[in-house]
Amino acid sequence: MRIALSLGALARAEIGFFAPNSDRVDYKTAKTTCELYGADLSYFDNQAEYDQLLKFIDTGNENLWIGVSRSNSQTGWSTVTTKEYKFQSWARGEPNNADGRENCVEYSAWHKDWNDQDCSDKNRFICRVKSMKASCIDFTRVSNLAVDWNTAKLKCKEAGGALAYFDNSLEYDQFSRQMGLGNSNEWLGVHRSSRDGWSTVEGKKNMFFQWMTAAGKRRLGYGGSDEPNNWGGKEDCVEYRGIHKKWNDSPCQNKNKFACRFDTCPQTHFGPILKKAISWTEAVKECSREYATVAYINNDEDLKNYKDAIGHTAFEEMVRPRVWLGRDSGNPQYNTRDLDCLKYEPHTGRIVKERCDQKMWFSCRKIKF
Repeated sequence: MRIALSLGALARAEIGFFAPNSDRVDYKTAKTTCELYGADLSYFDNQAEYDQLLKFIDTGNENLWIGVSRSNSQTGWSTVTTKEYKFQSWARGEPNNADGRENCVEYSAWHKDWNDQDCSDKNRFICRVKSMKASCIDFTRVSNLAVDWNTAKLKCKEAGGALAYFDNSLEYDQFSRQMGLGNSNEWLGVHRSSRDGWSTVEGKKNMFFQWMTAAGKRRLGYGGSDEPNNWGGKEDCVEYRGIHKKWNDSPCQNKNKFACRFDTCPQTHFGPILKKAISWTEAVKECSREYATVAYINNDEDLKNYKDAIGHTAFEEMVRPRVWLGRDSGNPQYNTRDLDCLKYEPHTGRIVKERCDQKMWFSCRKIKF
């Protein structure tokens, strides 16, 4: 039987769930596999989190490991990350510790609730990532005309998007690549509020900035102070200044080109190749900083989406093109559970084993909530 996991909107719980593979494994292997991806075997802080997950899984007749086990006291339970665990959702008559060996917890597909189980039993499992952020977006021009800031904002809204802004540096790098920014100026979806400082067109206060500095101007033979400087008290909008490759506050009535931001990505998103040669373990840490996991492949559709996301231009600088891609138990081809690490070779299209201490580029896989 298959396990179908739909990665749904978990914004209120501020967590994300993902299934790195569909193997049946013992509790310890499930726990270790999640940790290899910078995650935890799934548990729930409250009923809302548990209910959210149940909405998006279809286990059929499959049981799932839950990241909860019996403590040494024999009376209490703890998660994989905490000593004491208060939220529980036991099936009637459970836990019963049959034969004195049921020290782990599973979601029982039969009871639709929890059961204590022998930790050596084999179940499928789901991992939990805290504070999962969705940064899978697309940037597109809806017009090639130079317009004032308010017109640019309106045109993006009419197209179902928002004037481009960035939650982090990865999004800004993506914008720069997609737009092929030259020396032209571009409006950005950030403006000054007289009371609240800077905010995006969607009202966000926390965003990525890349302001011009006085030192940077001098290096290019220009004078002036650090930006933003609100020259003349009328610079309430933000532009990308092509000649400086940085940002400047500018009068909103000026005319610039612009691009729109669209949140049209699927629930699972492969990020761009990060050109930093590091070990697999280091790649896990880097991805976790962006609330993601090292890219992994479960099936042919995943592989197609991965290839579409990374393209081939990212590898033109590489002498031996290769990039980290999950872990492998040796069988079958797309199993990314344990043991050896995997690399993807774009020039051959192969996924092959590699020693985990080797150094190569990598990509992250994000789960939108």
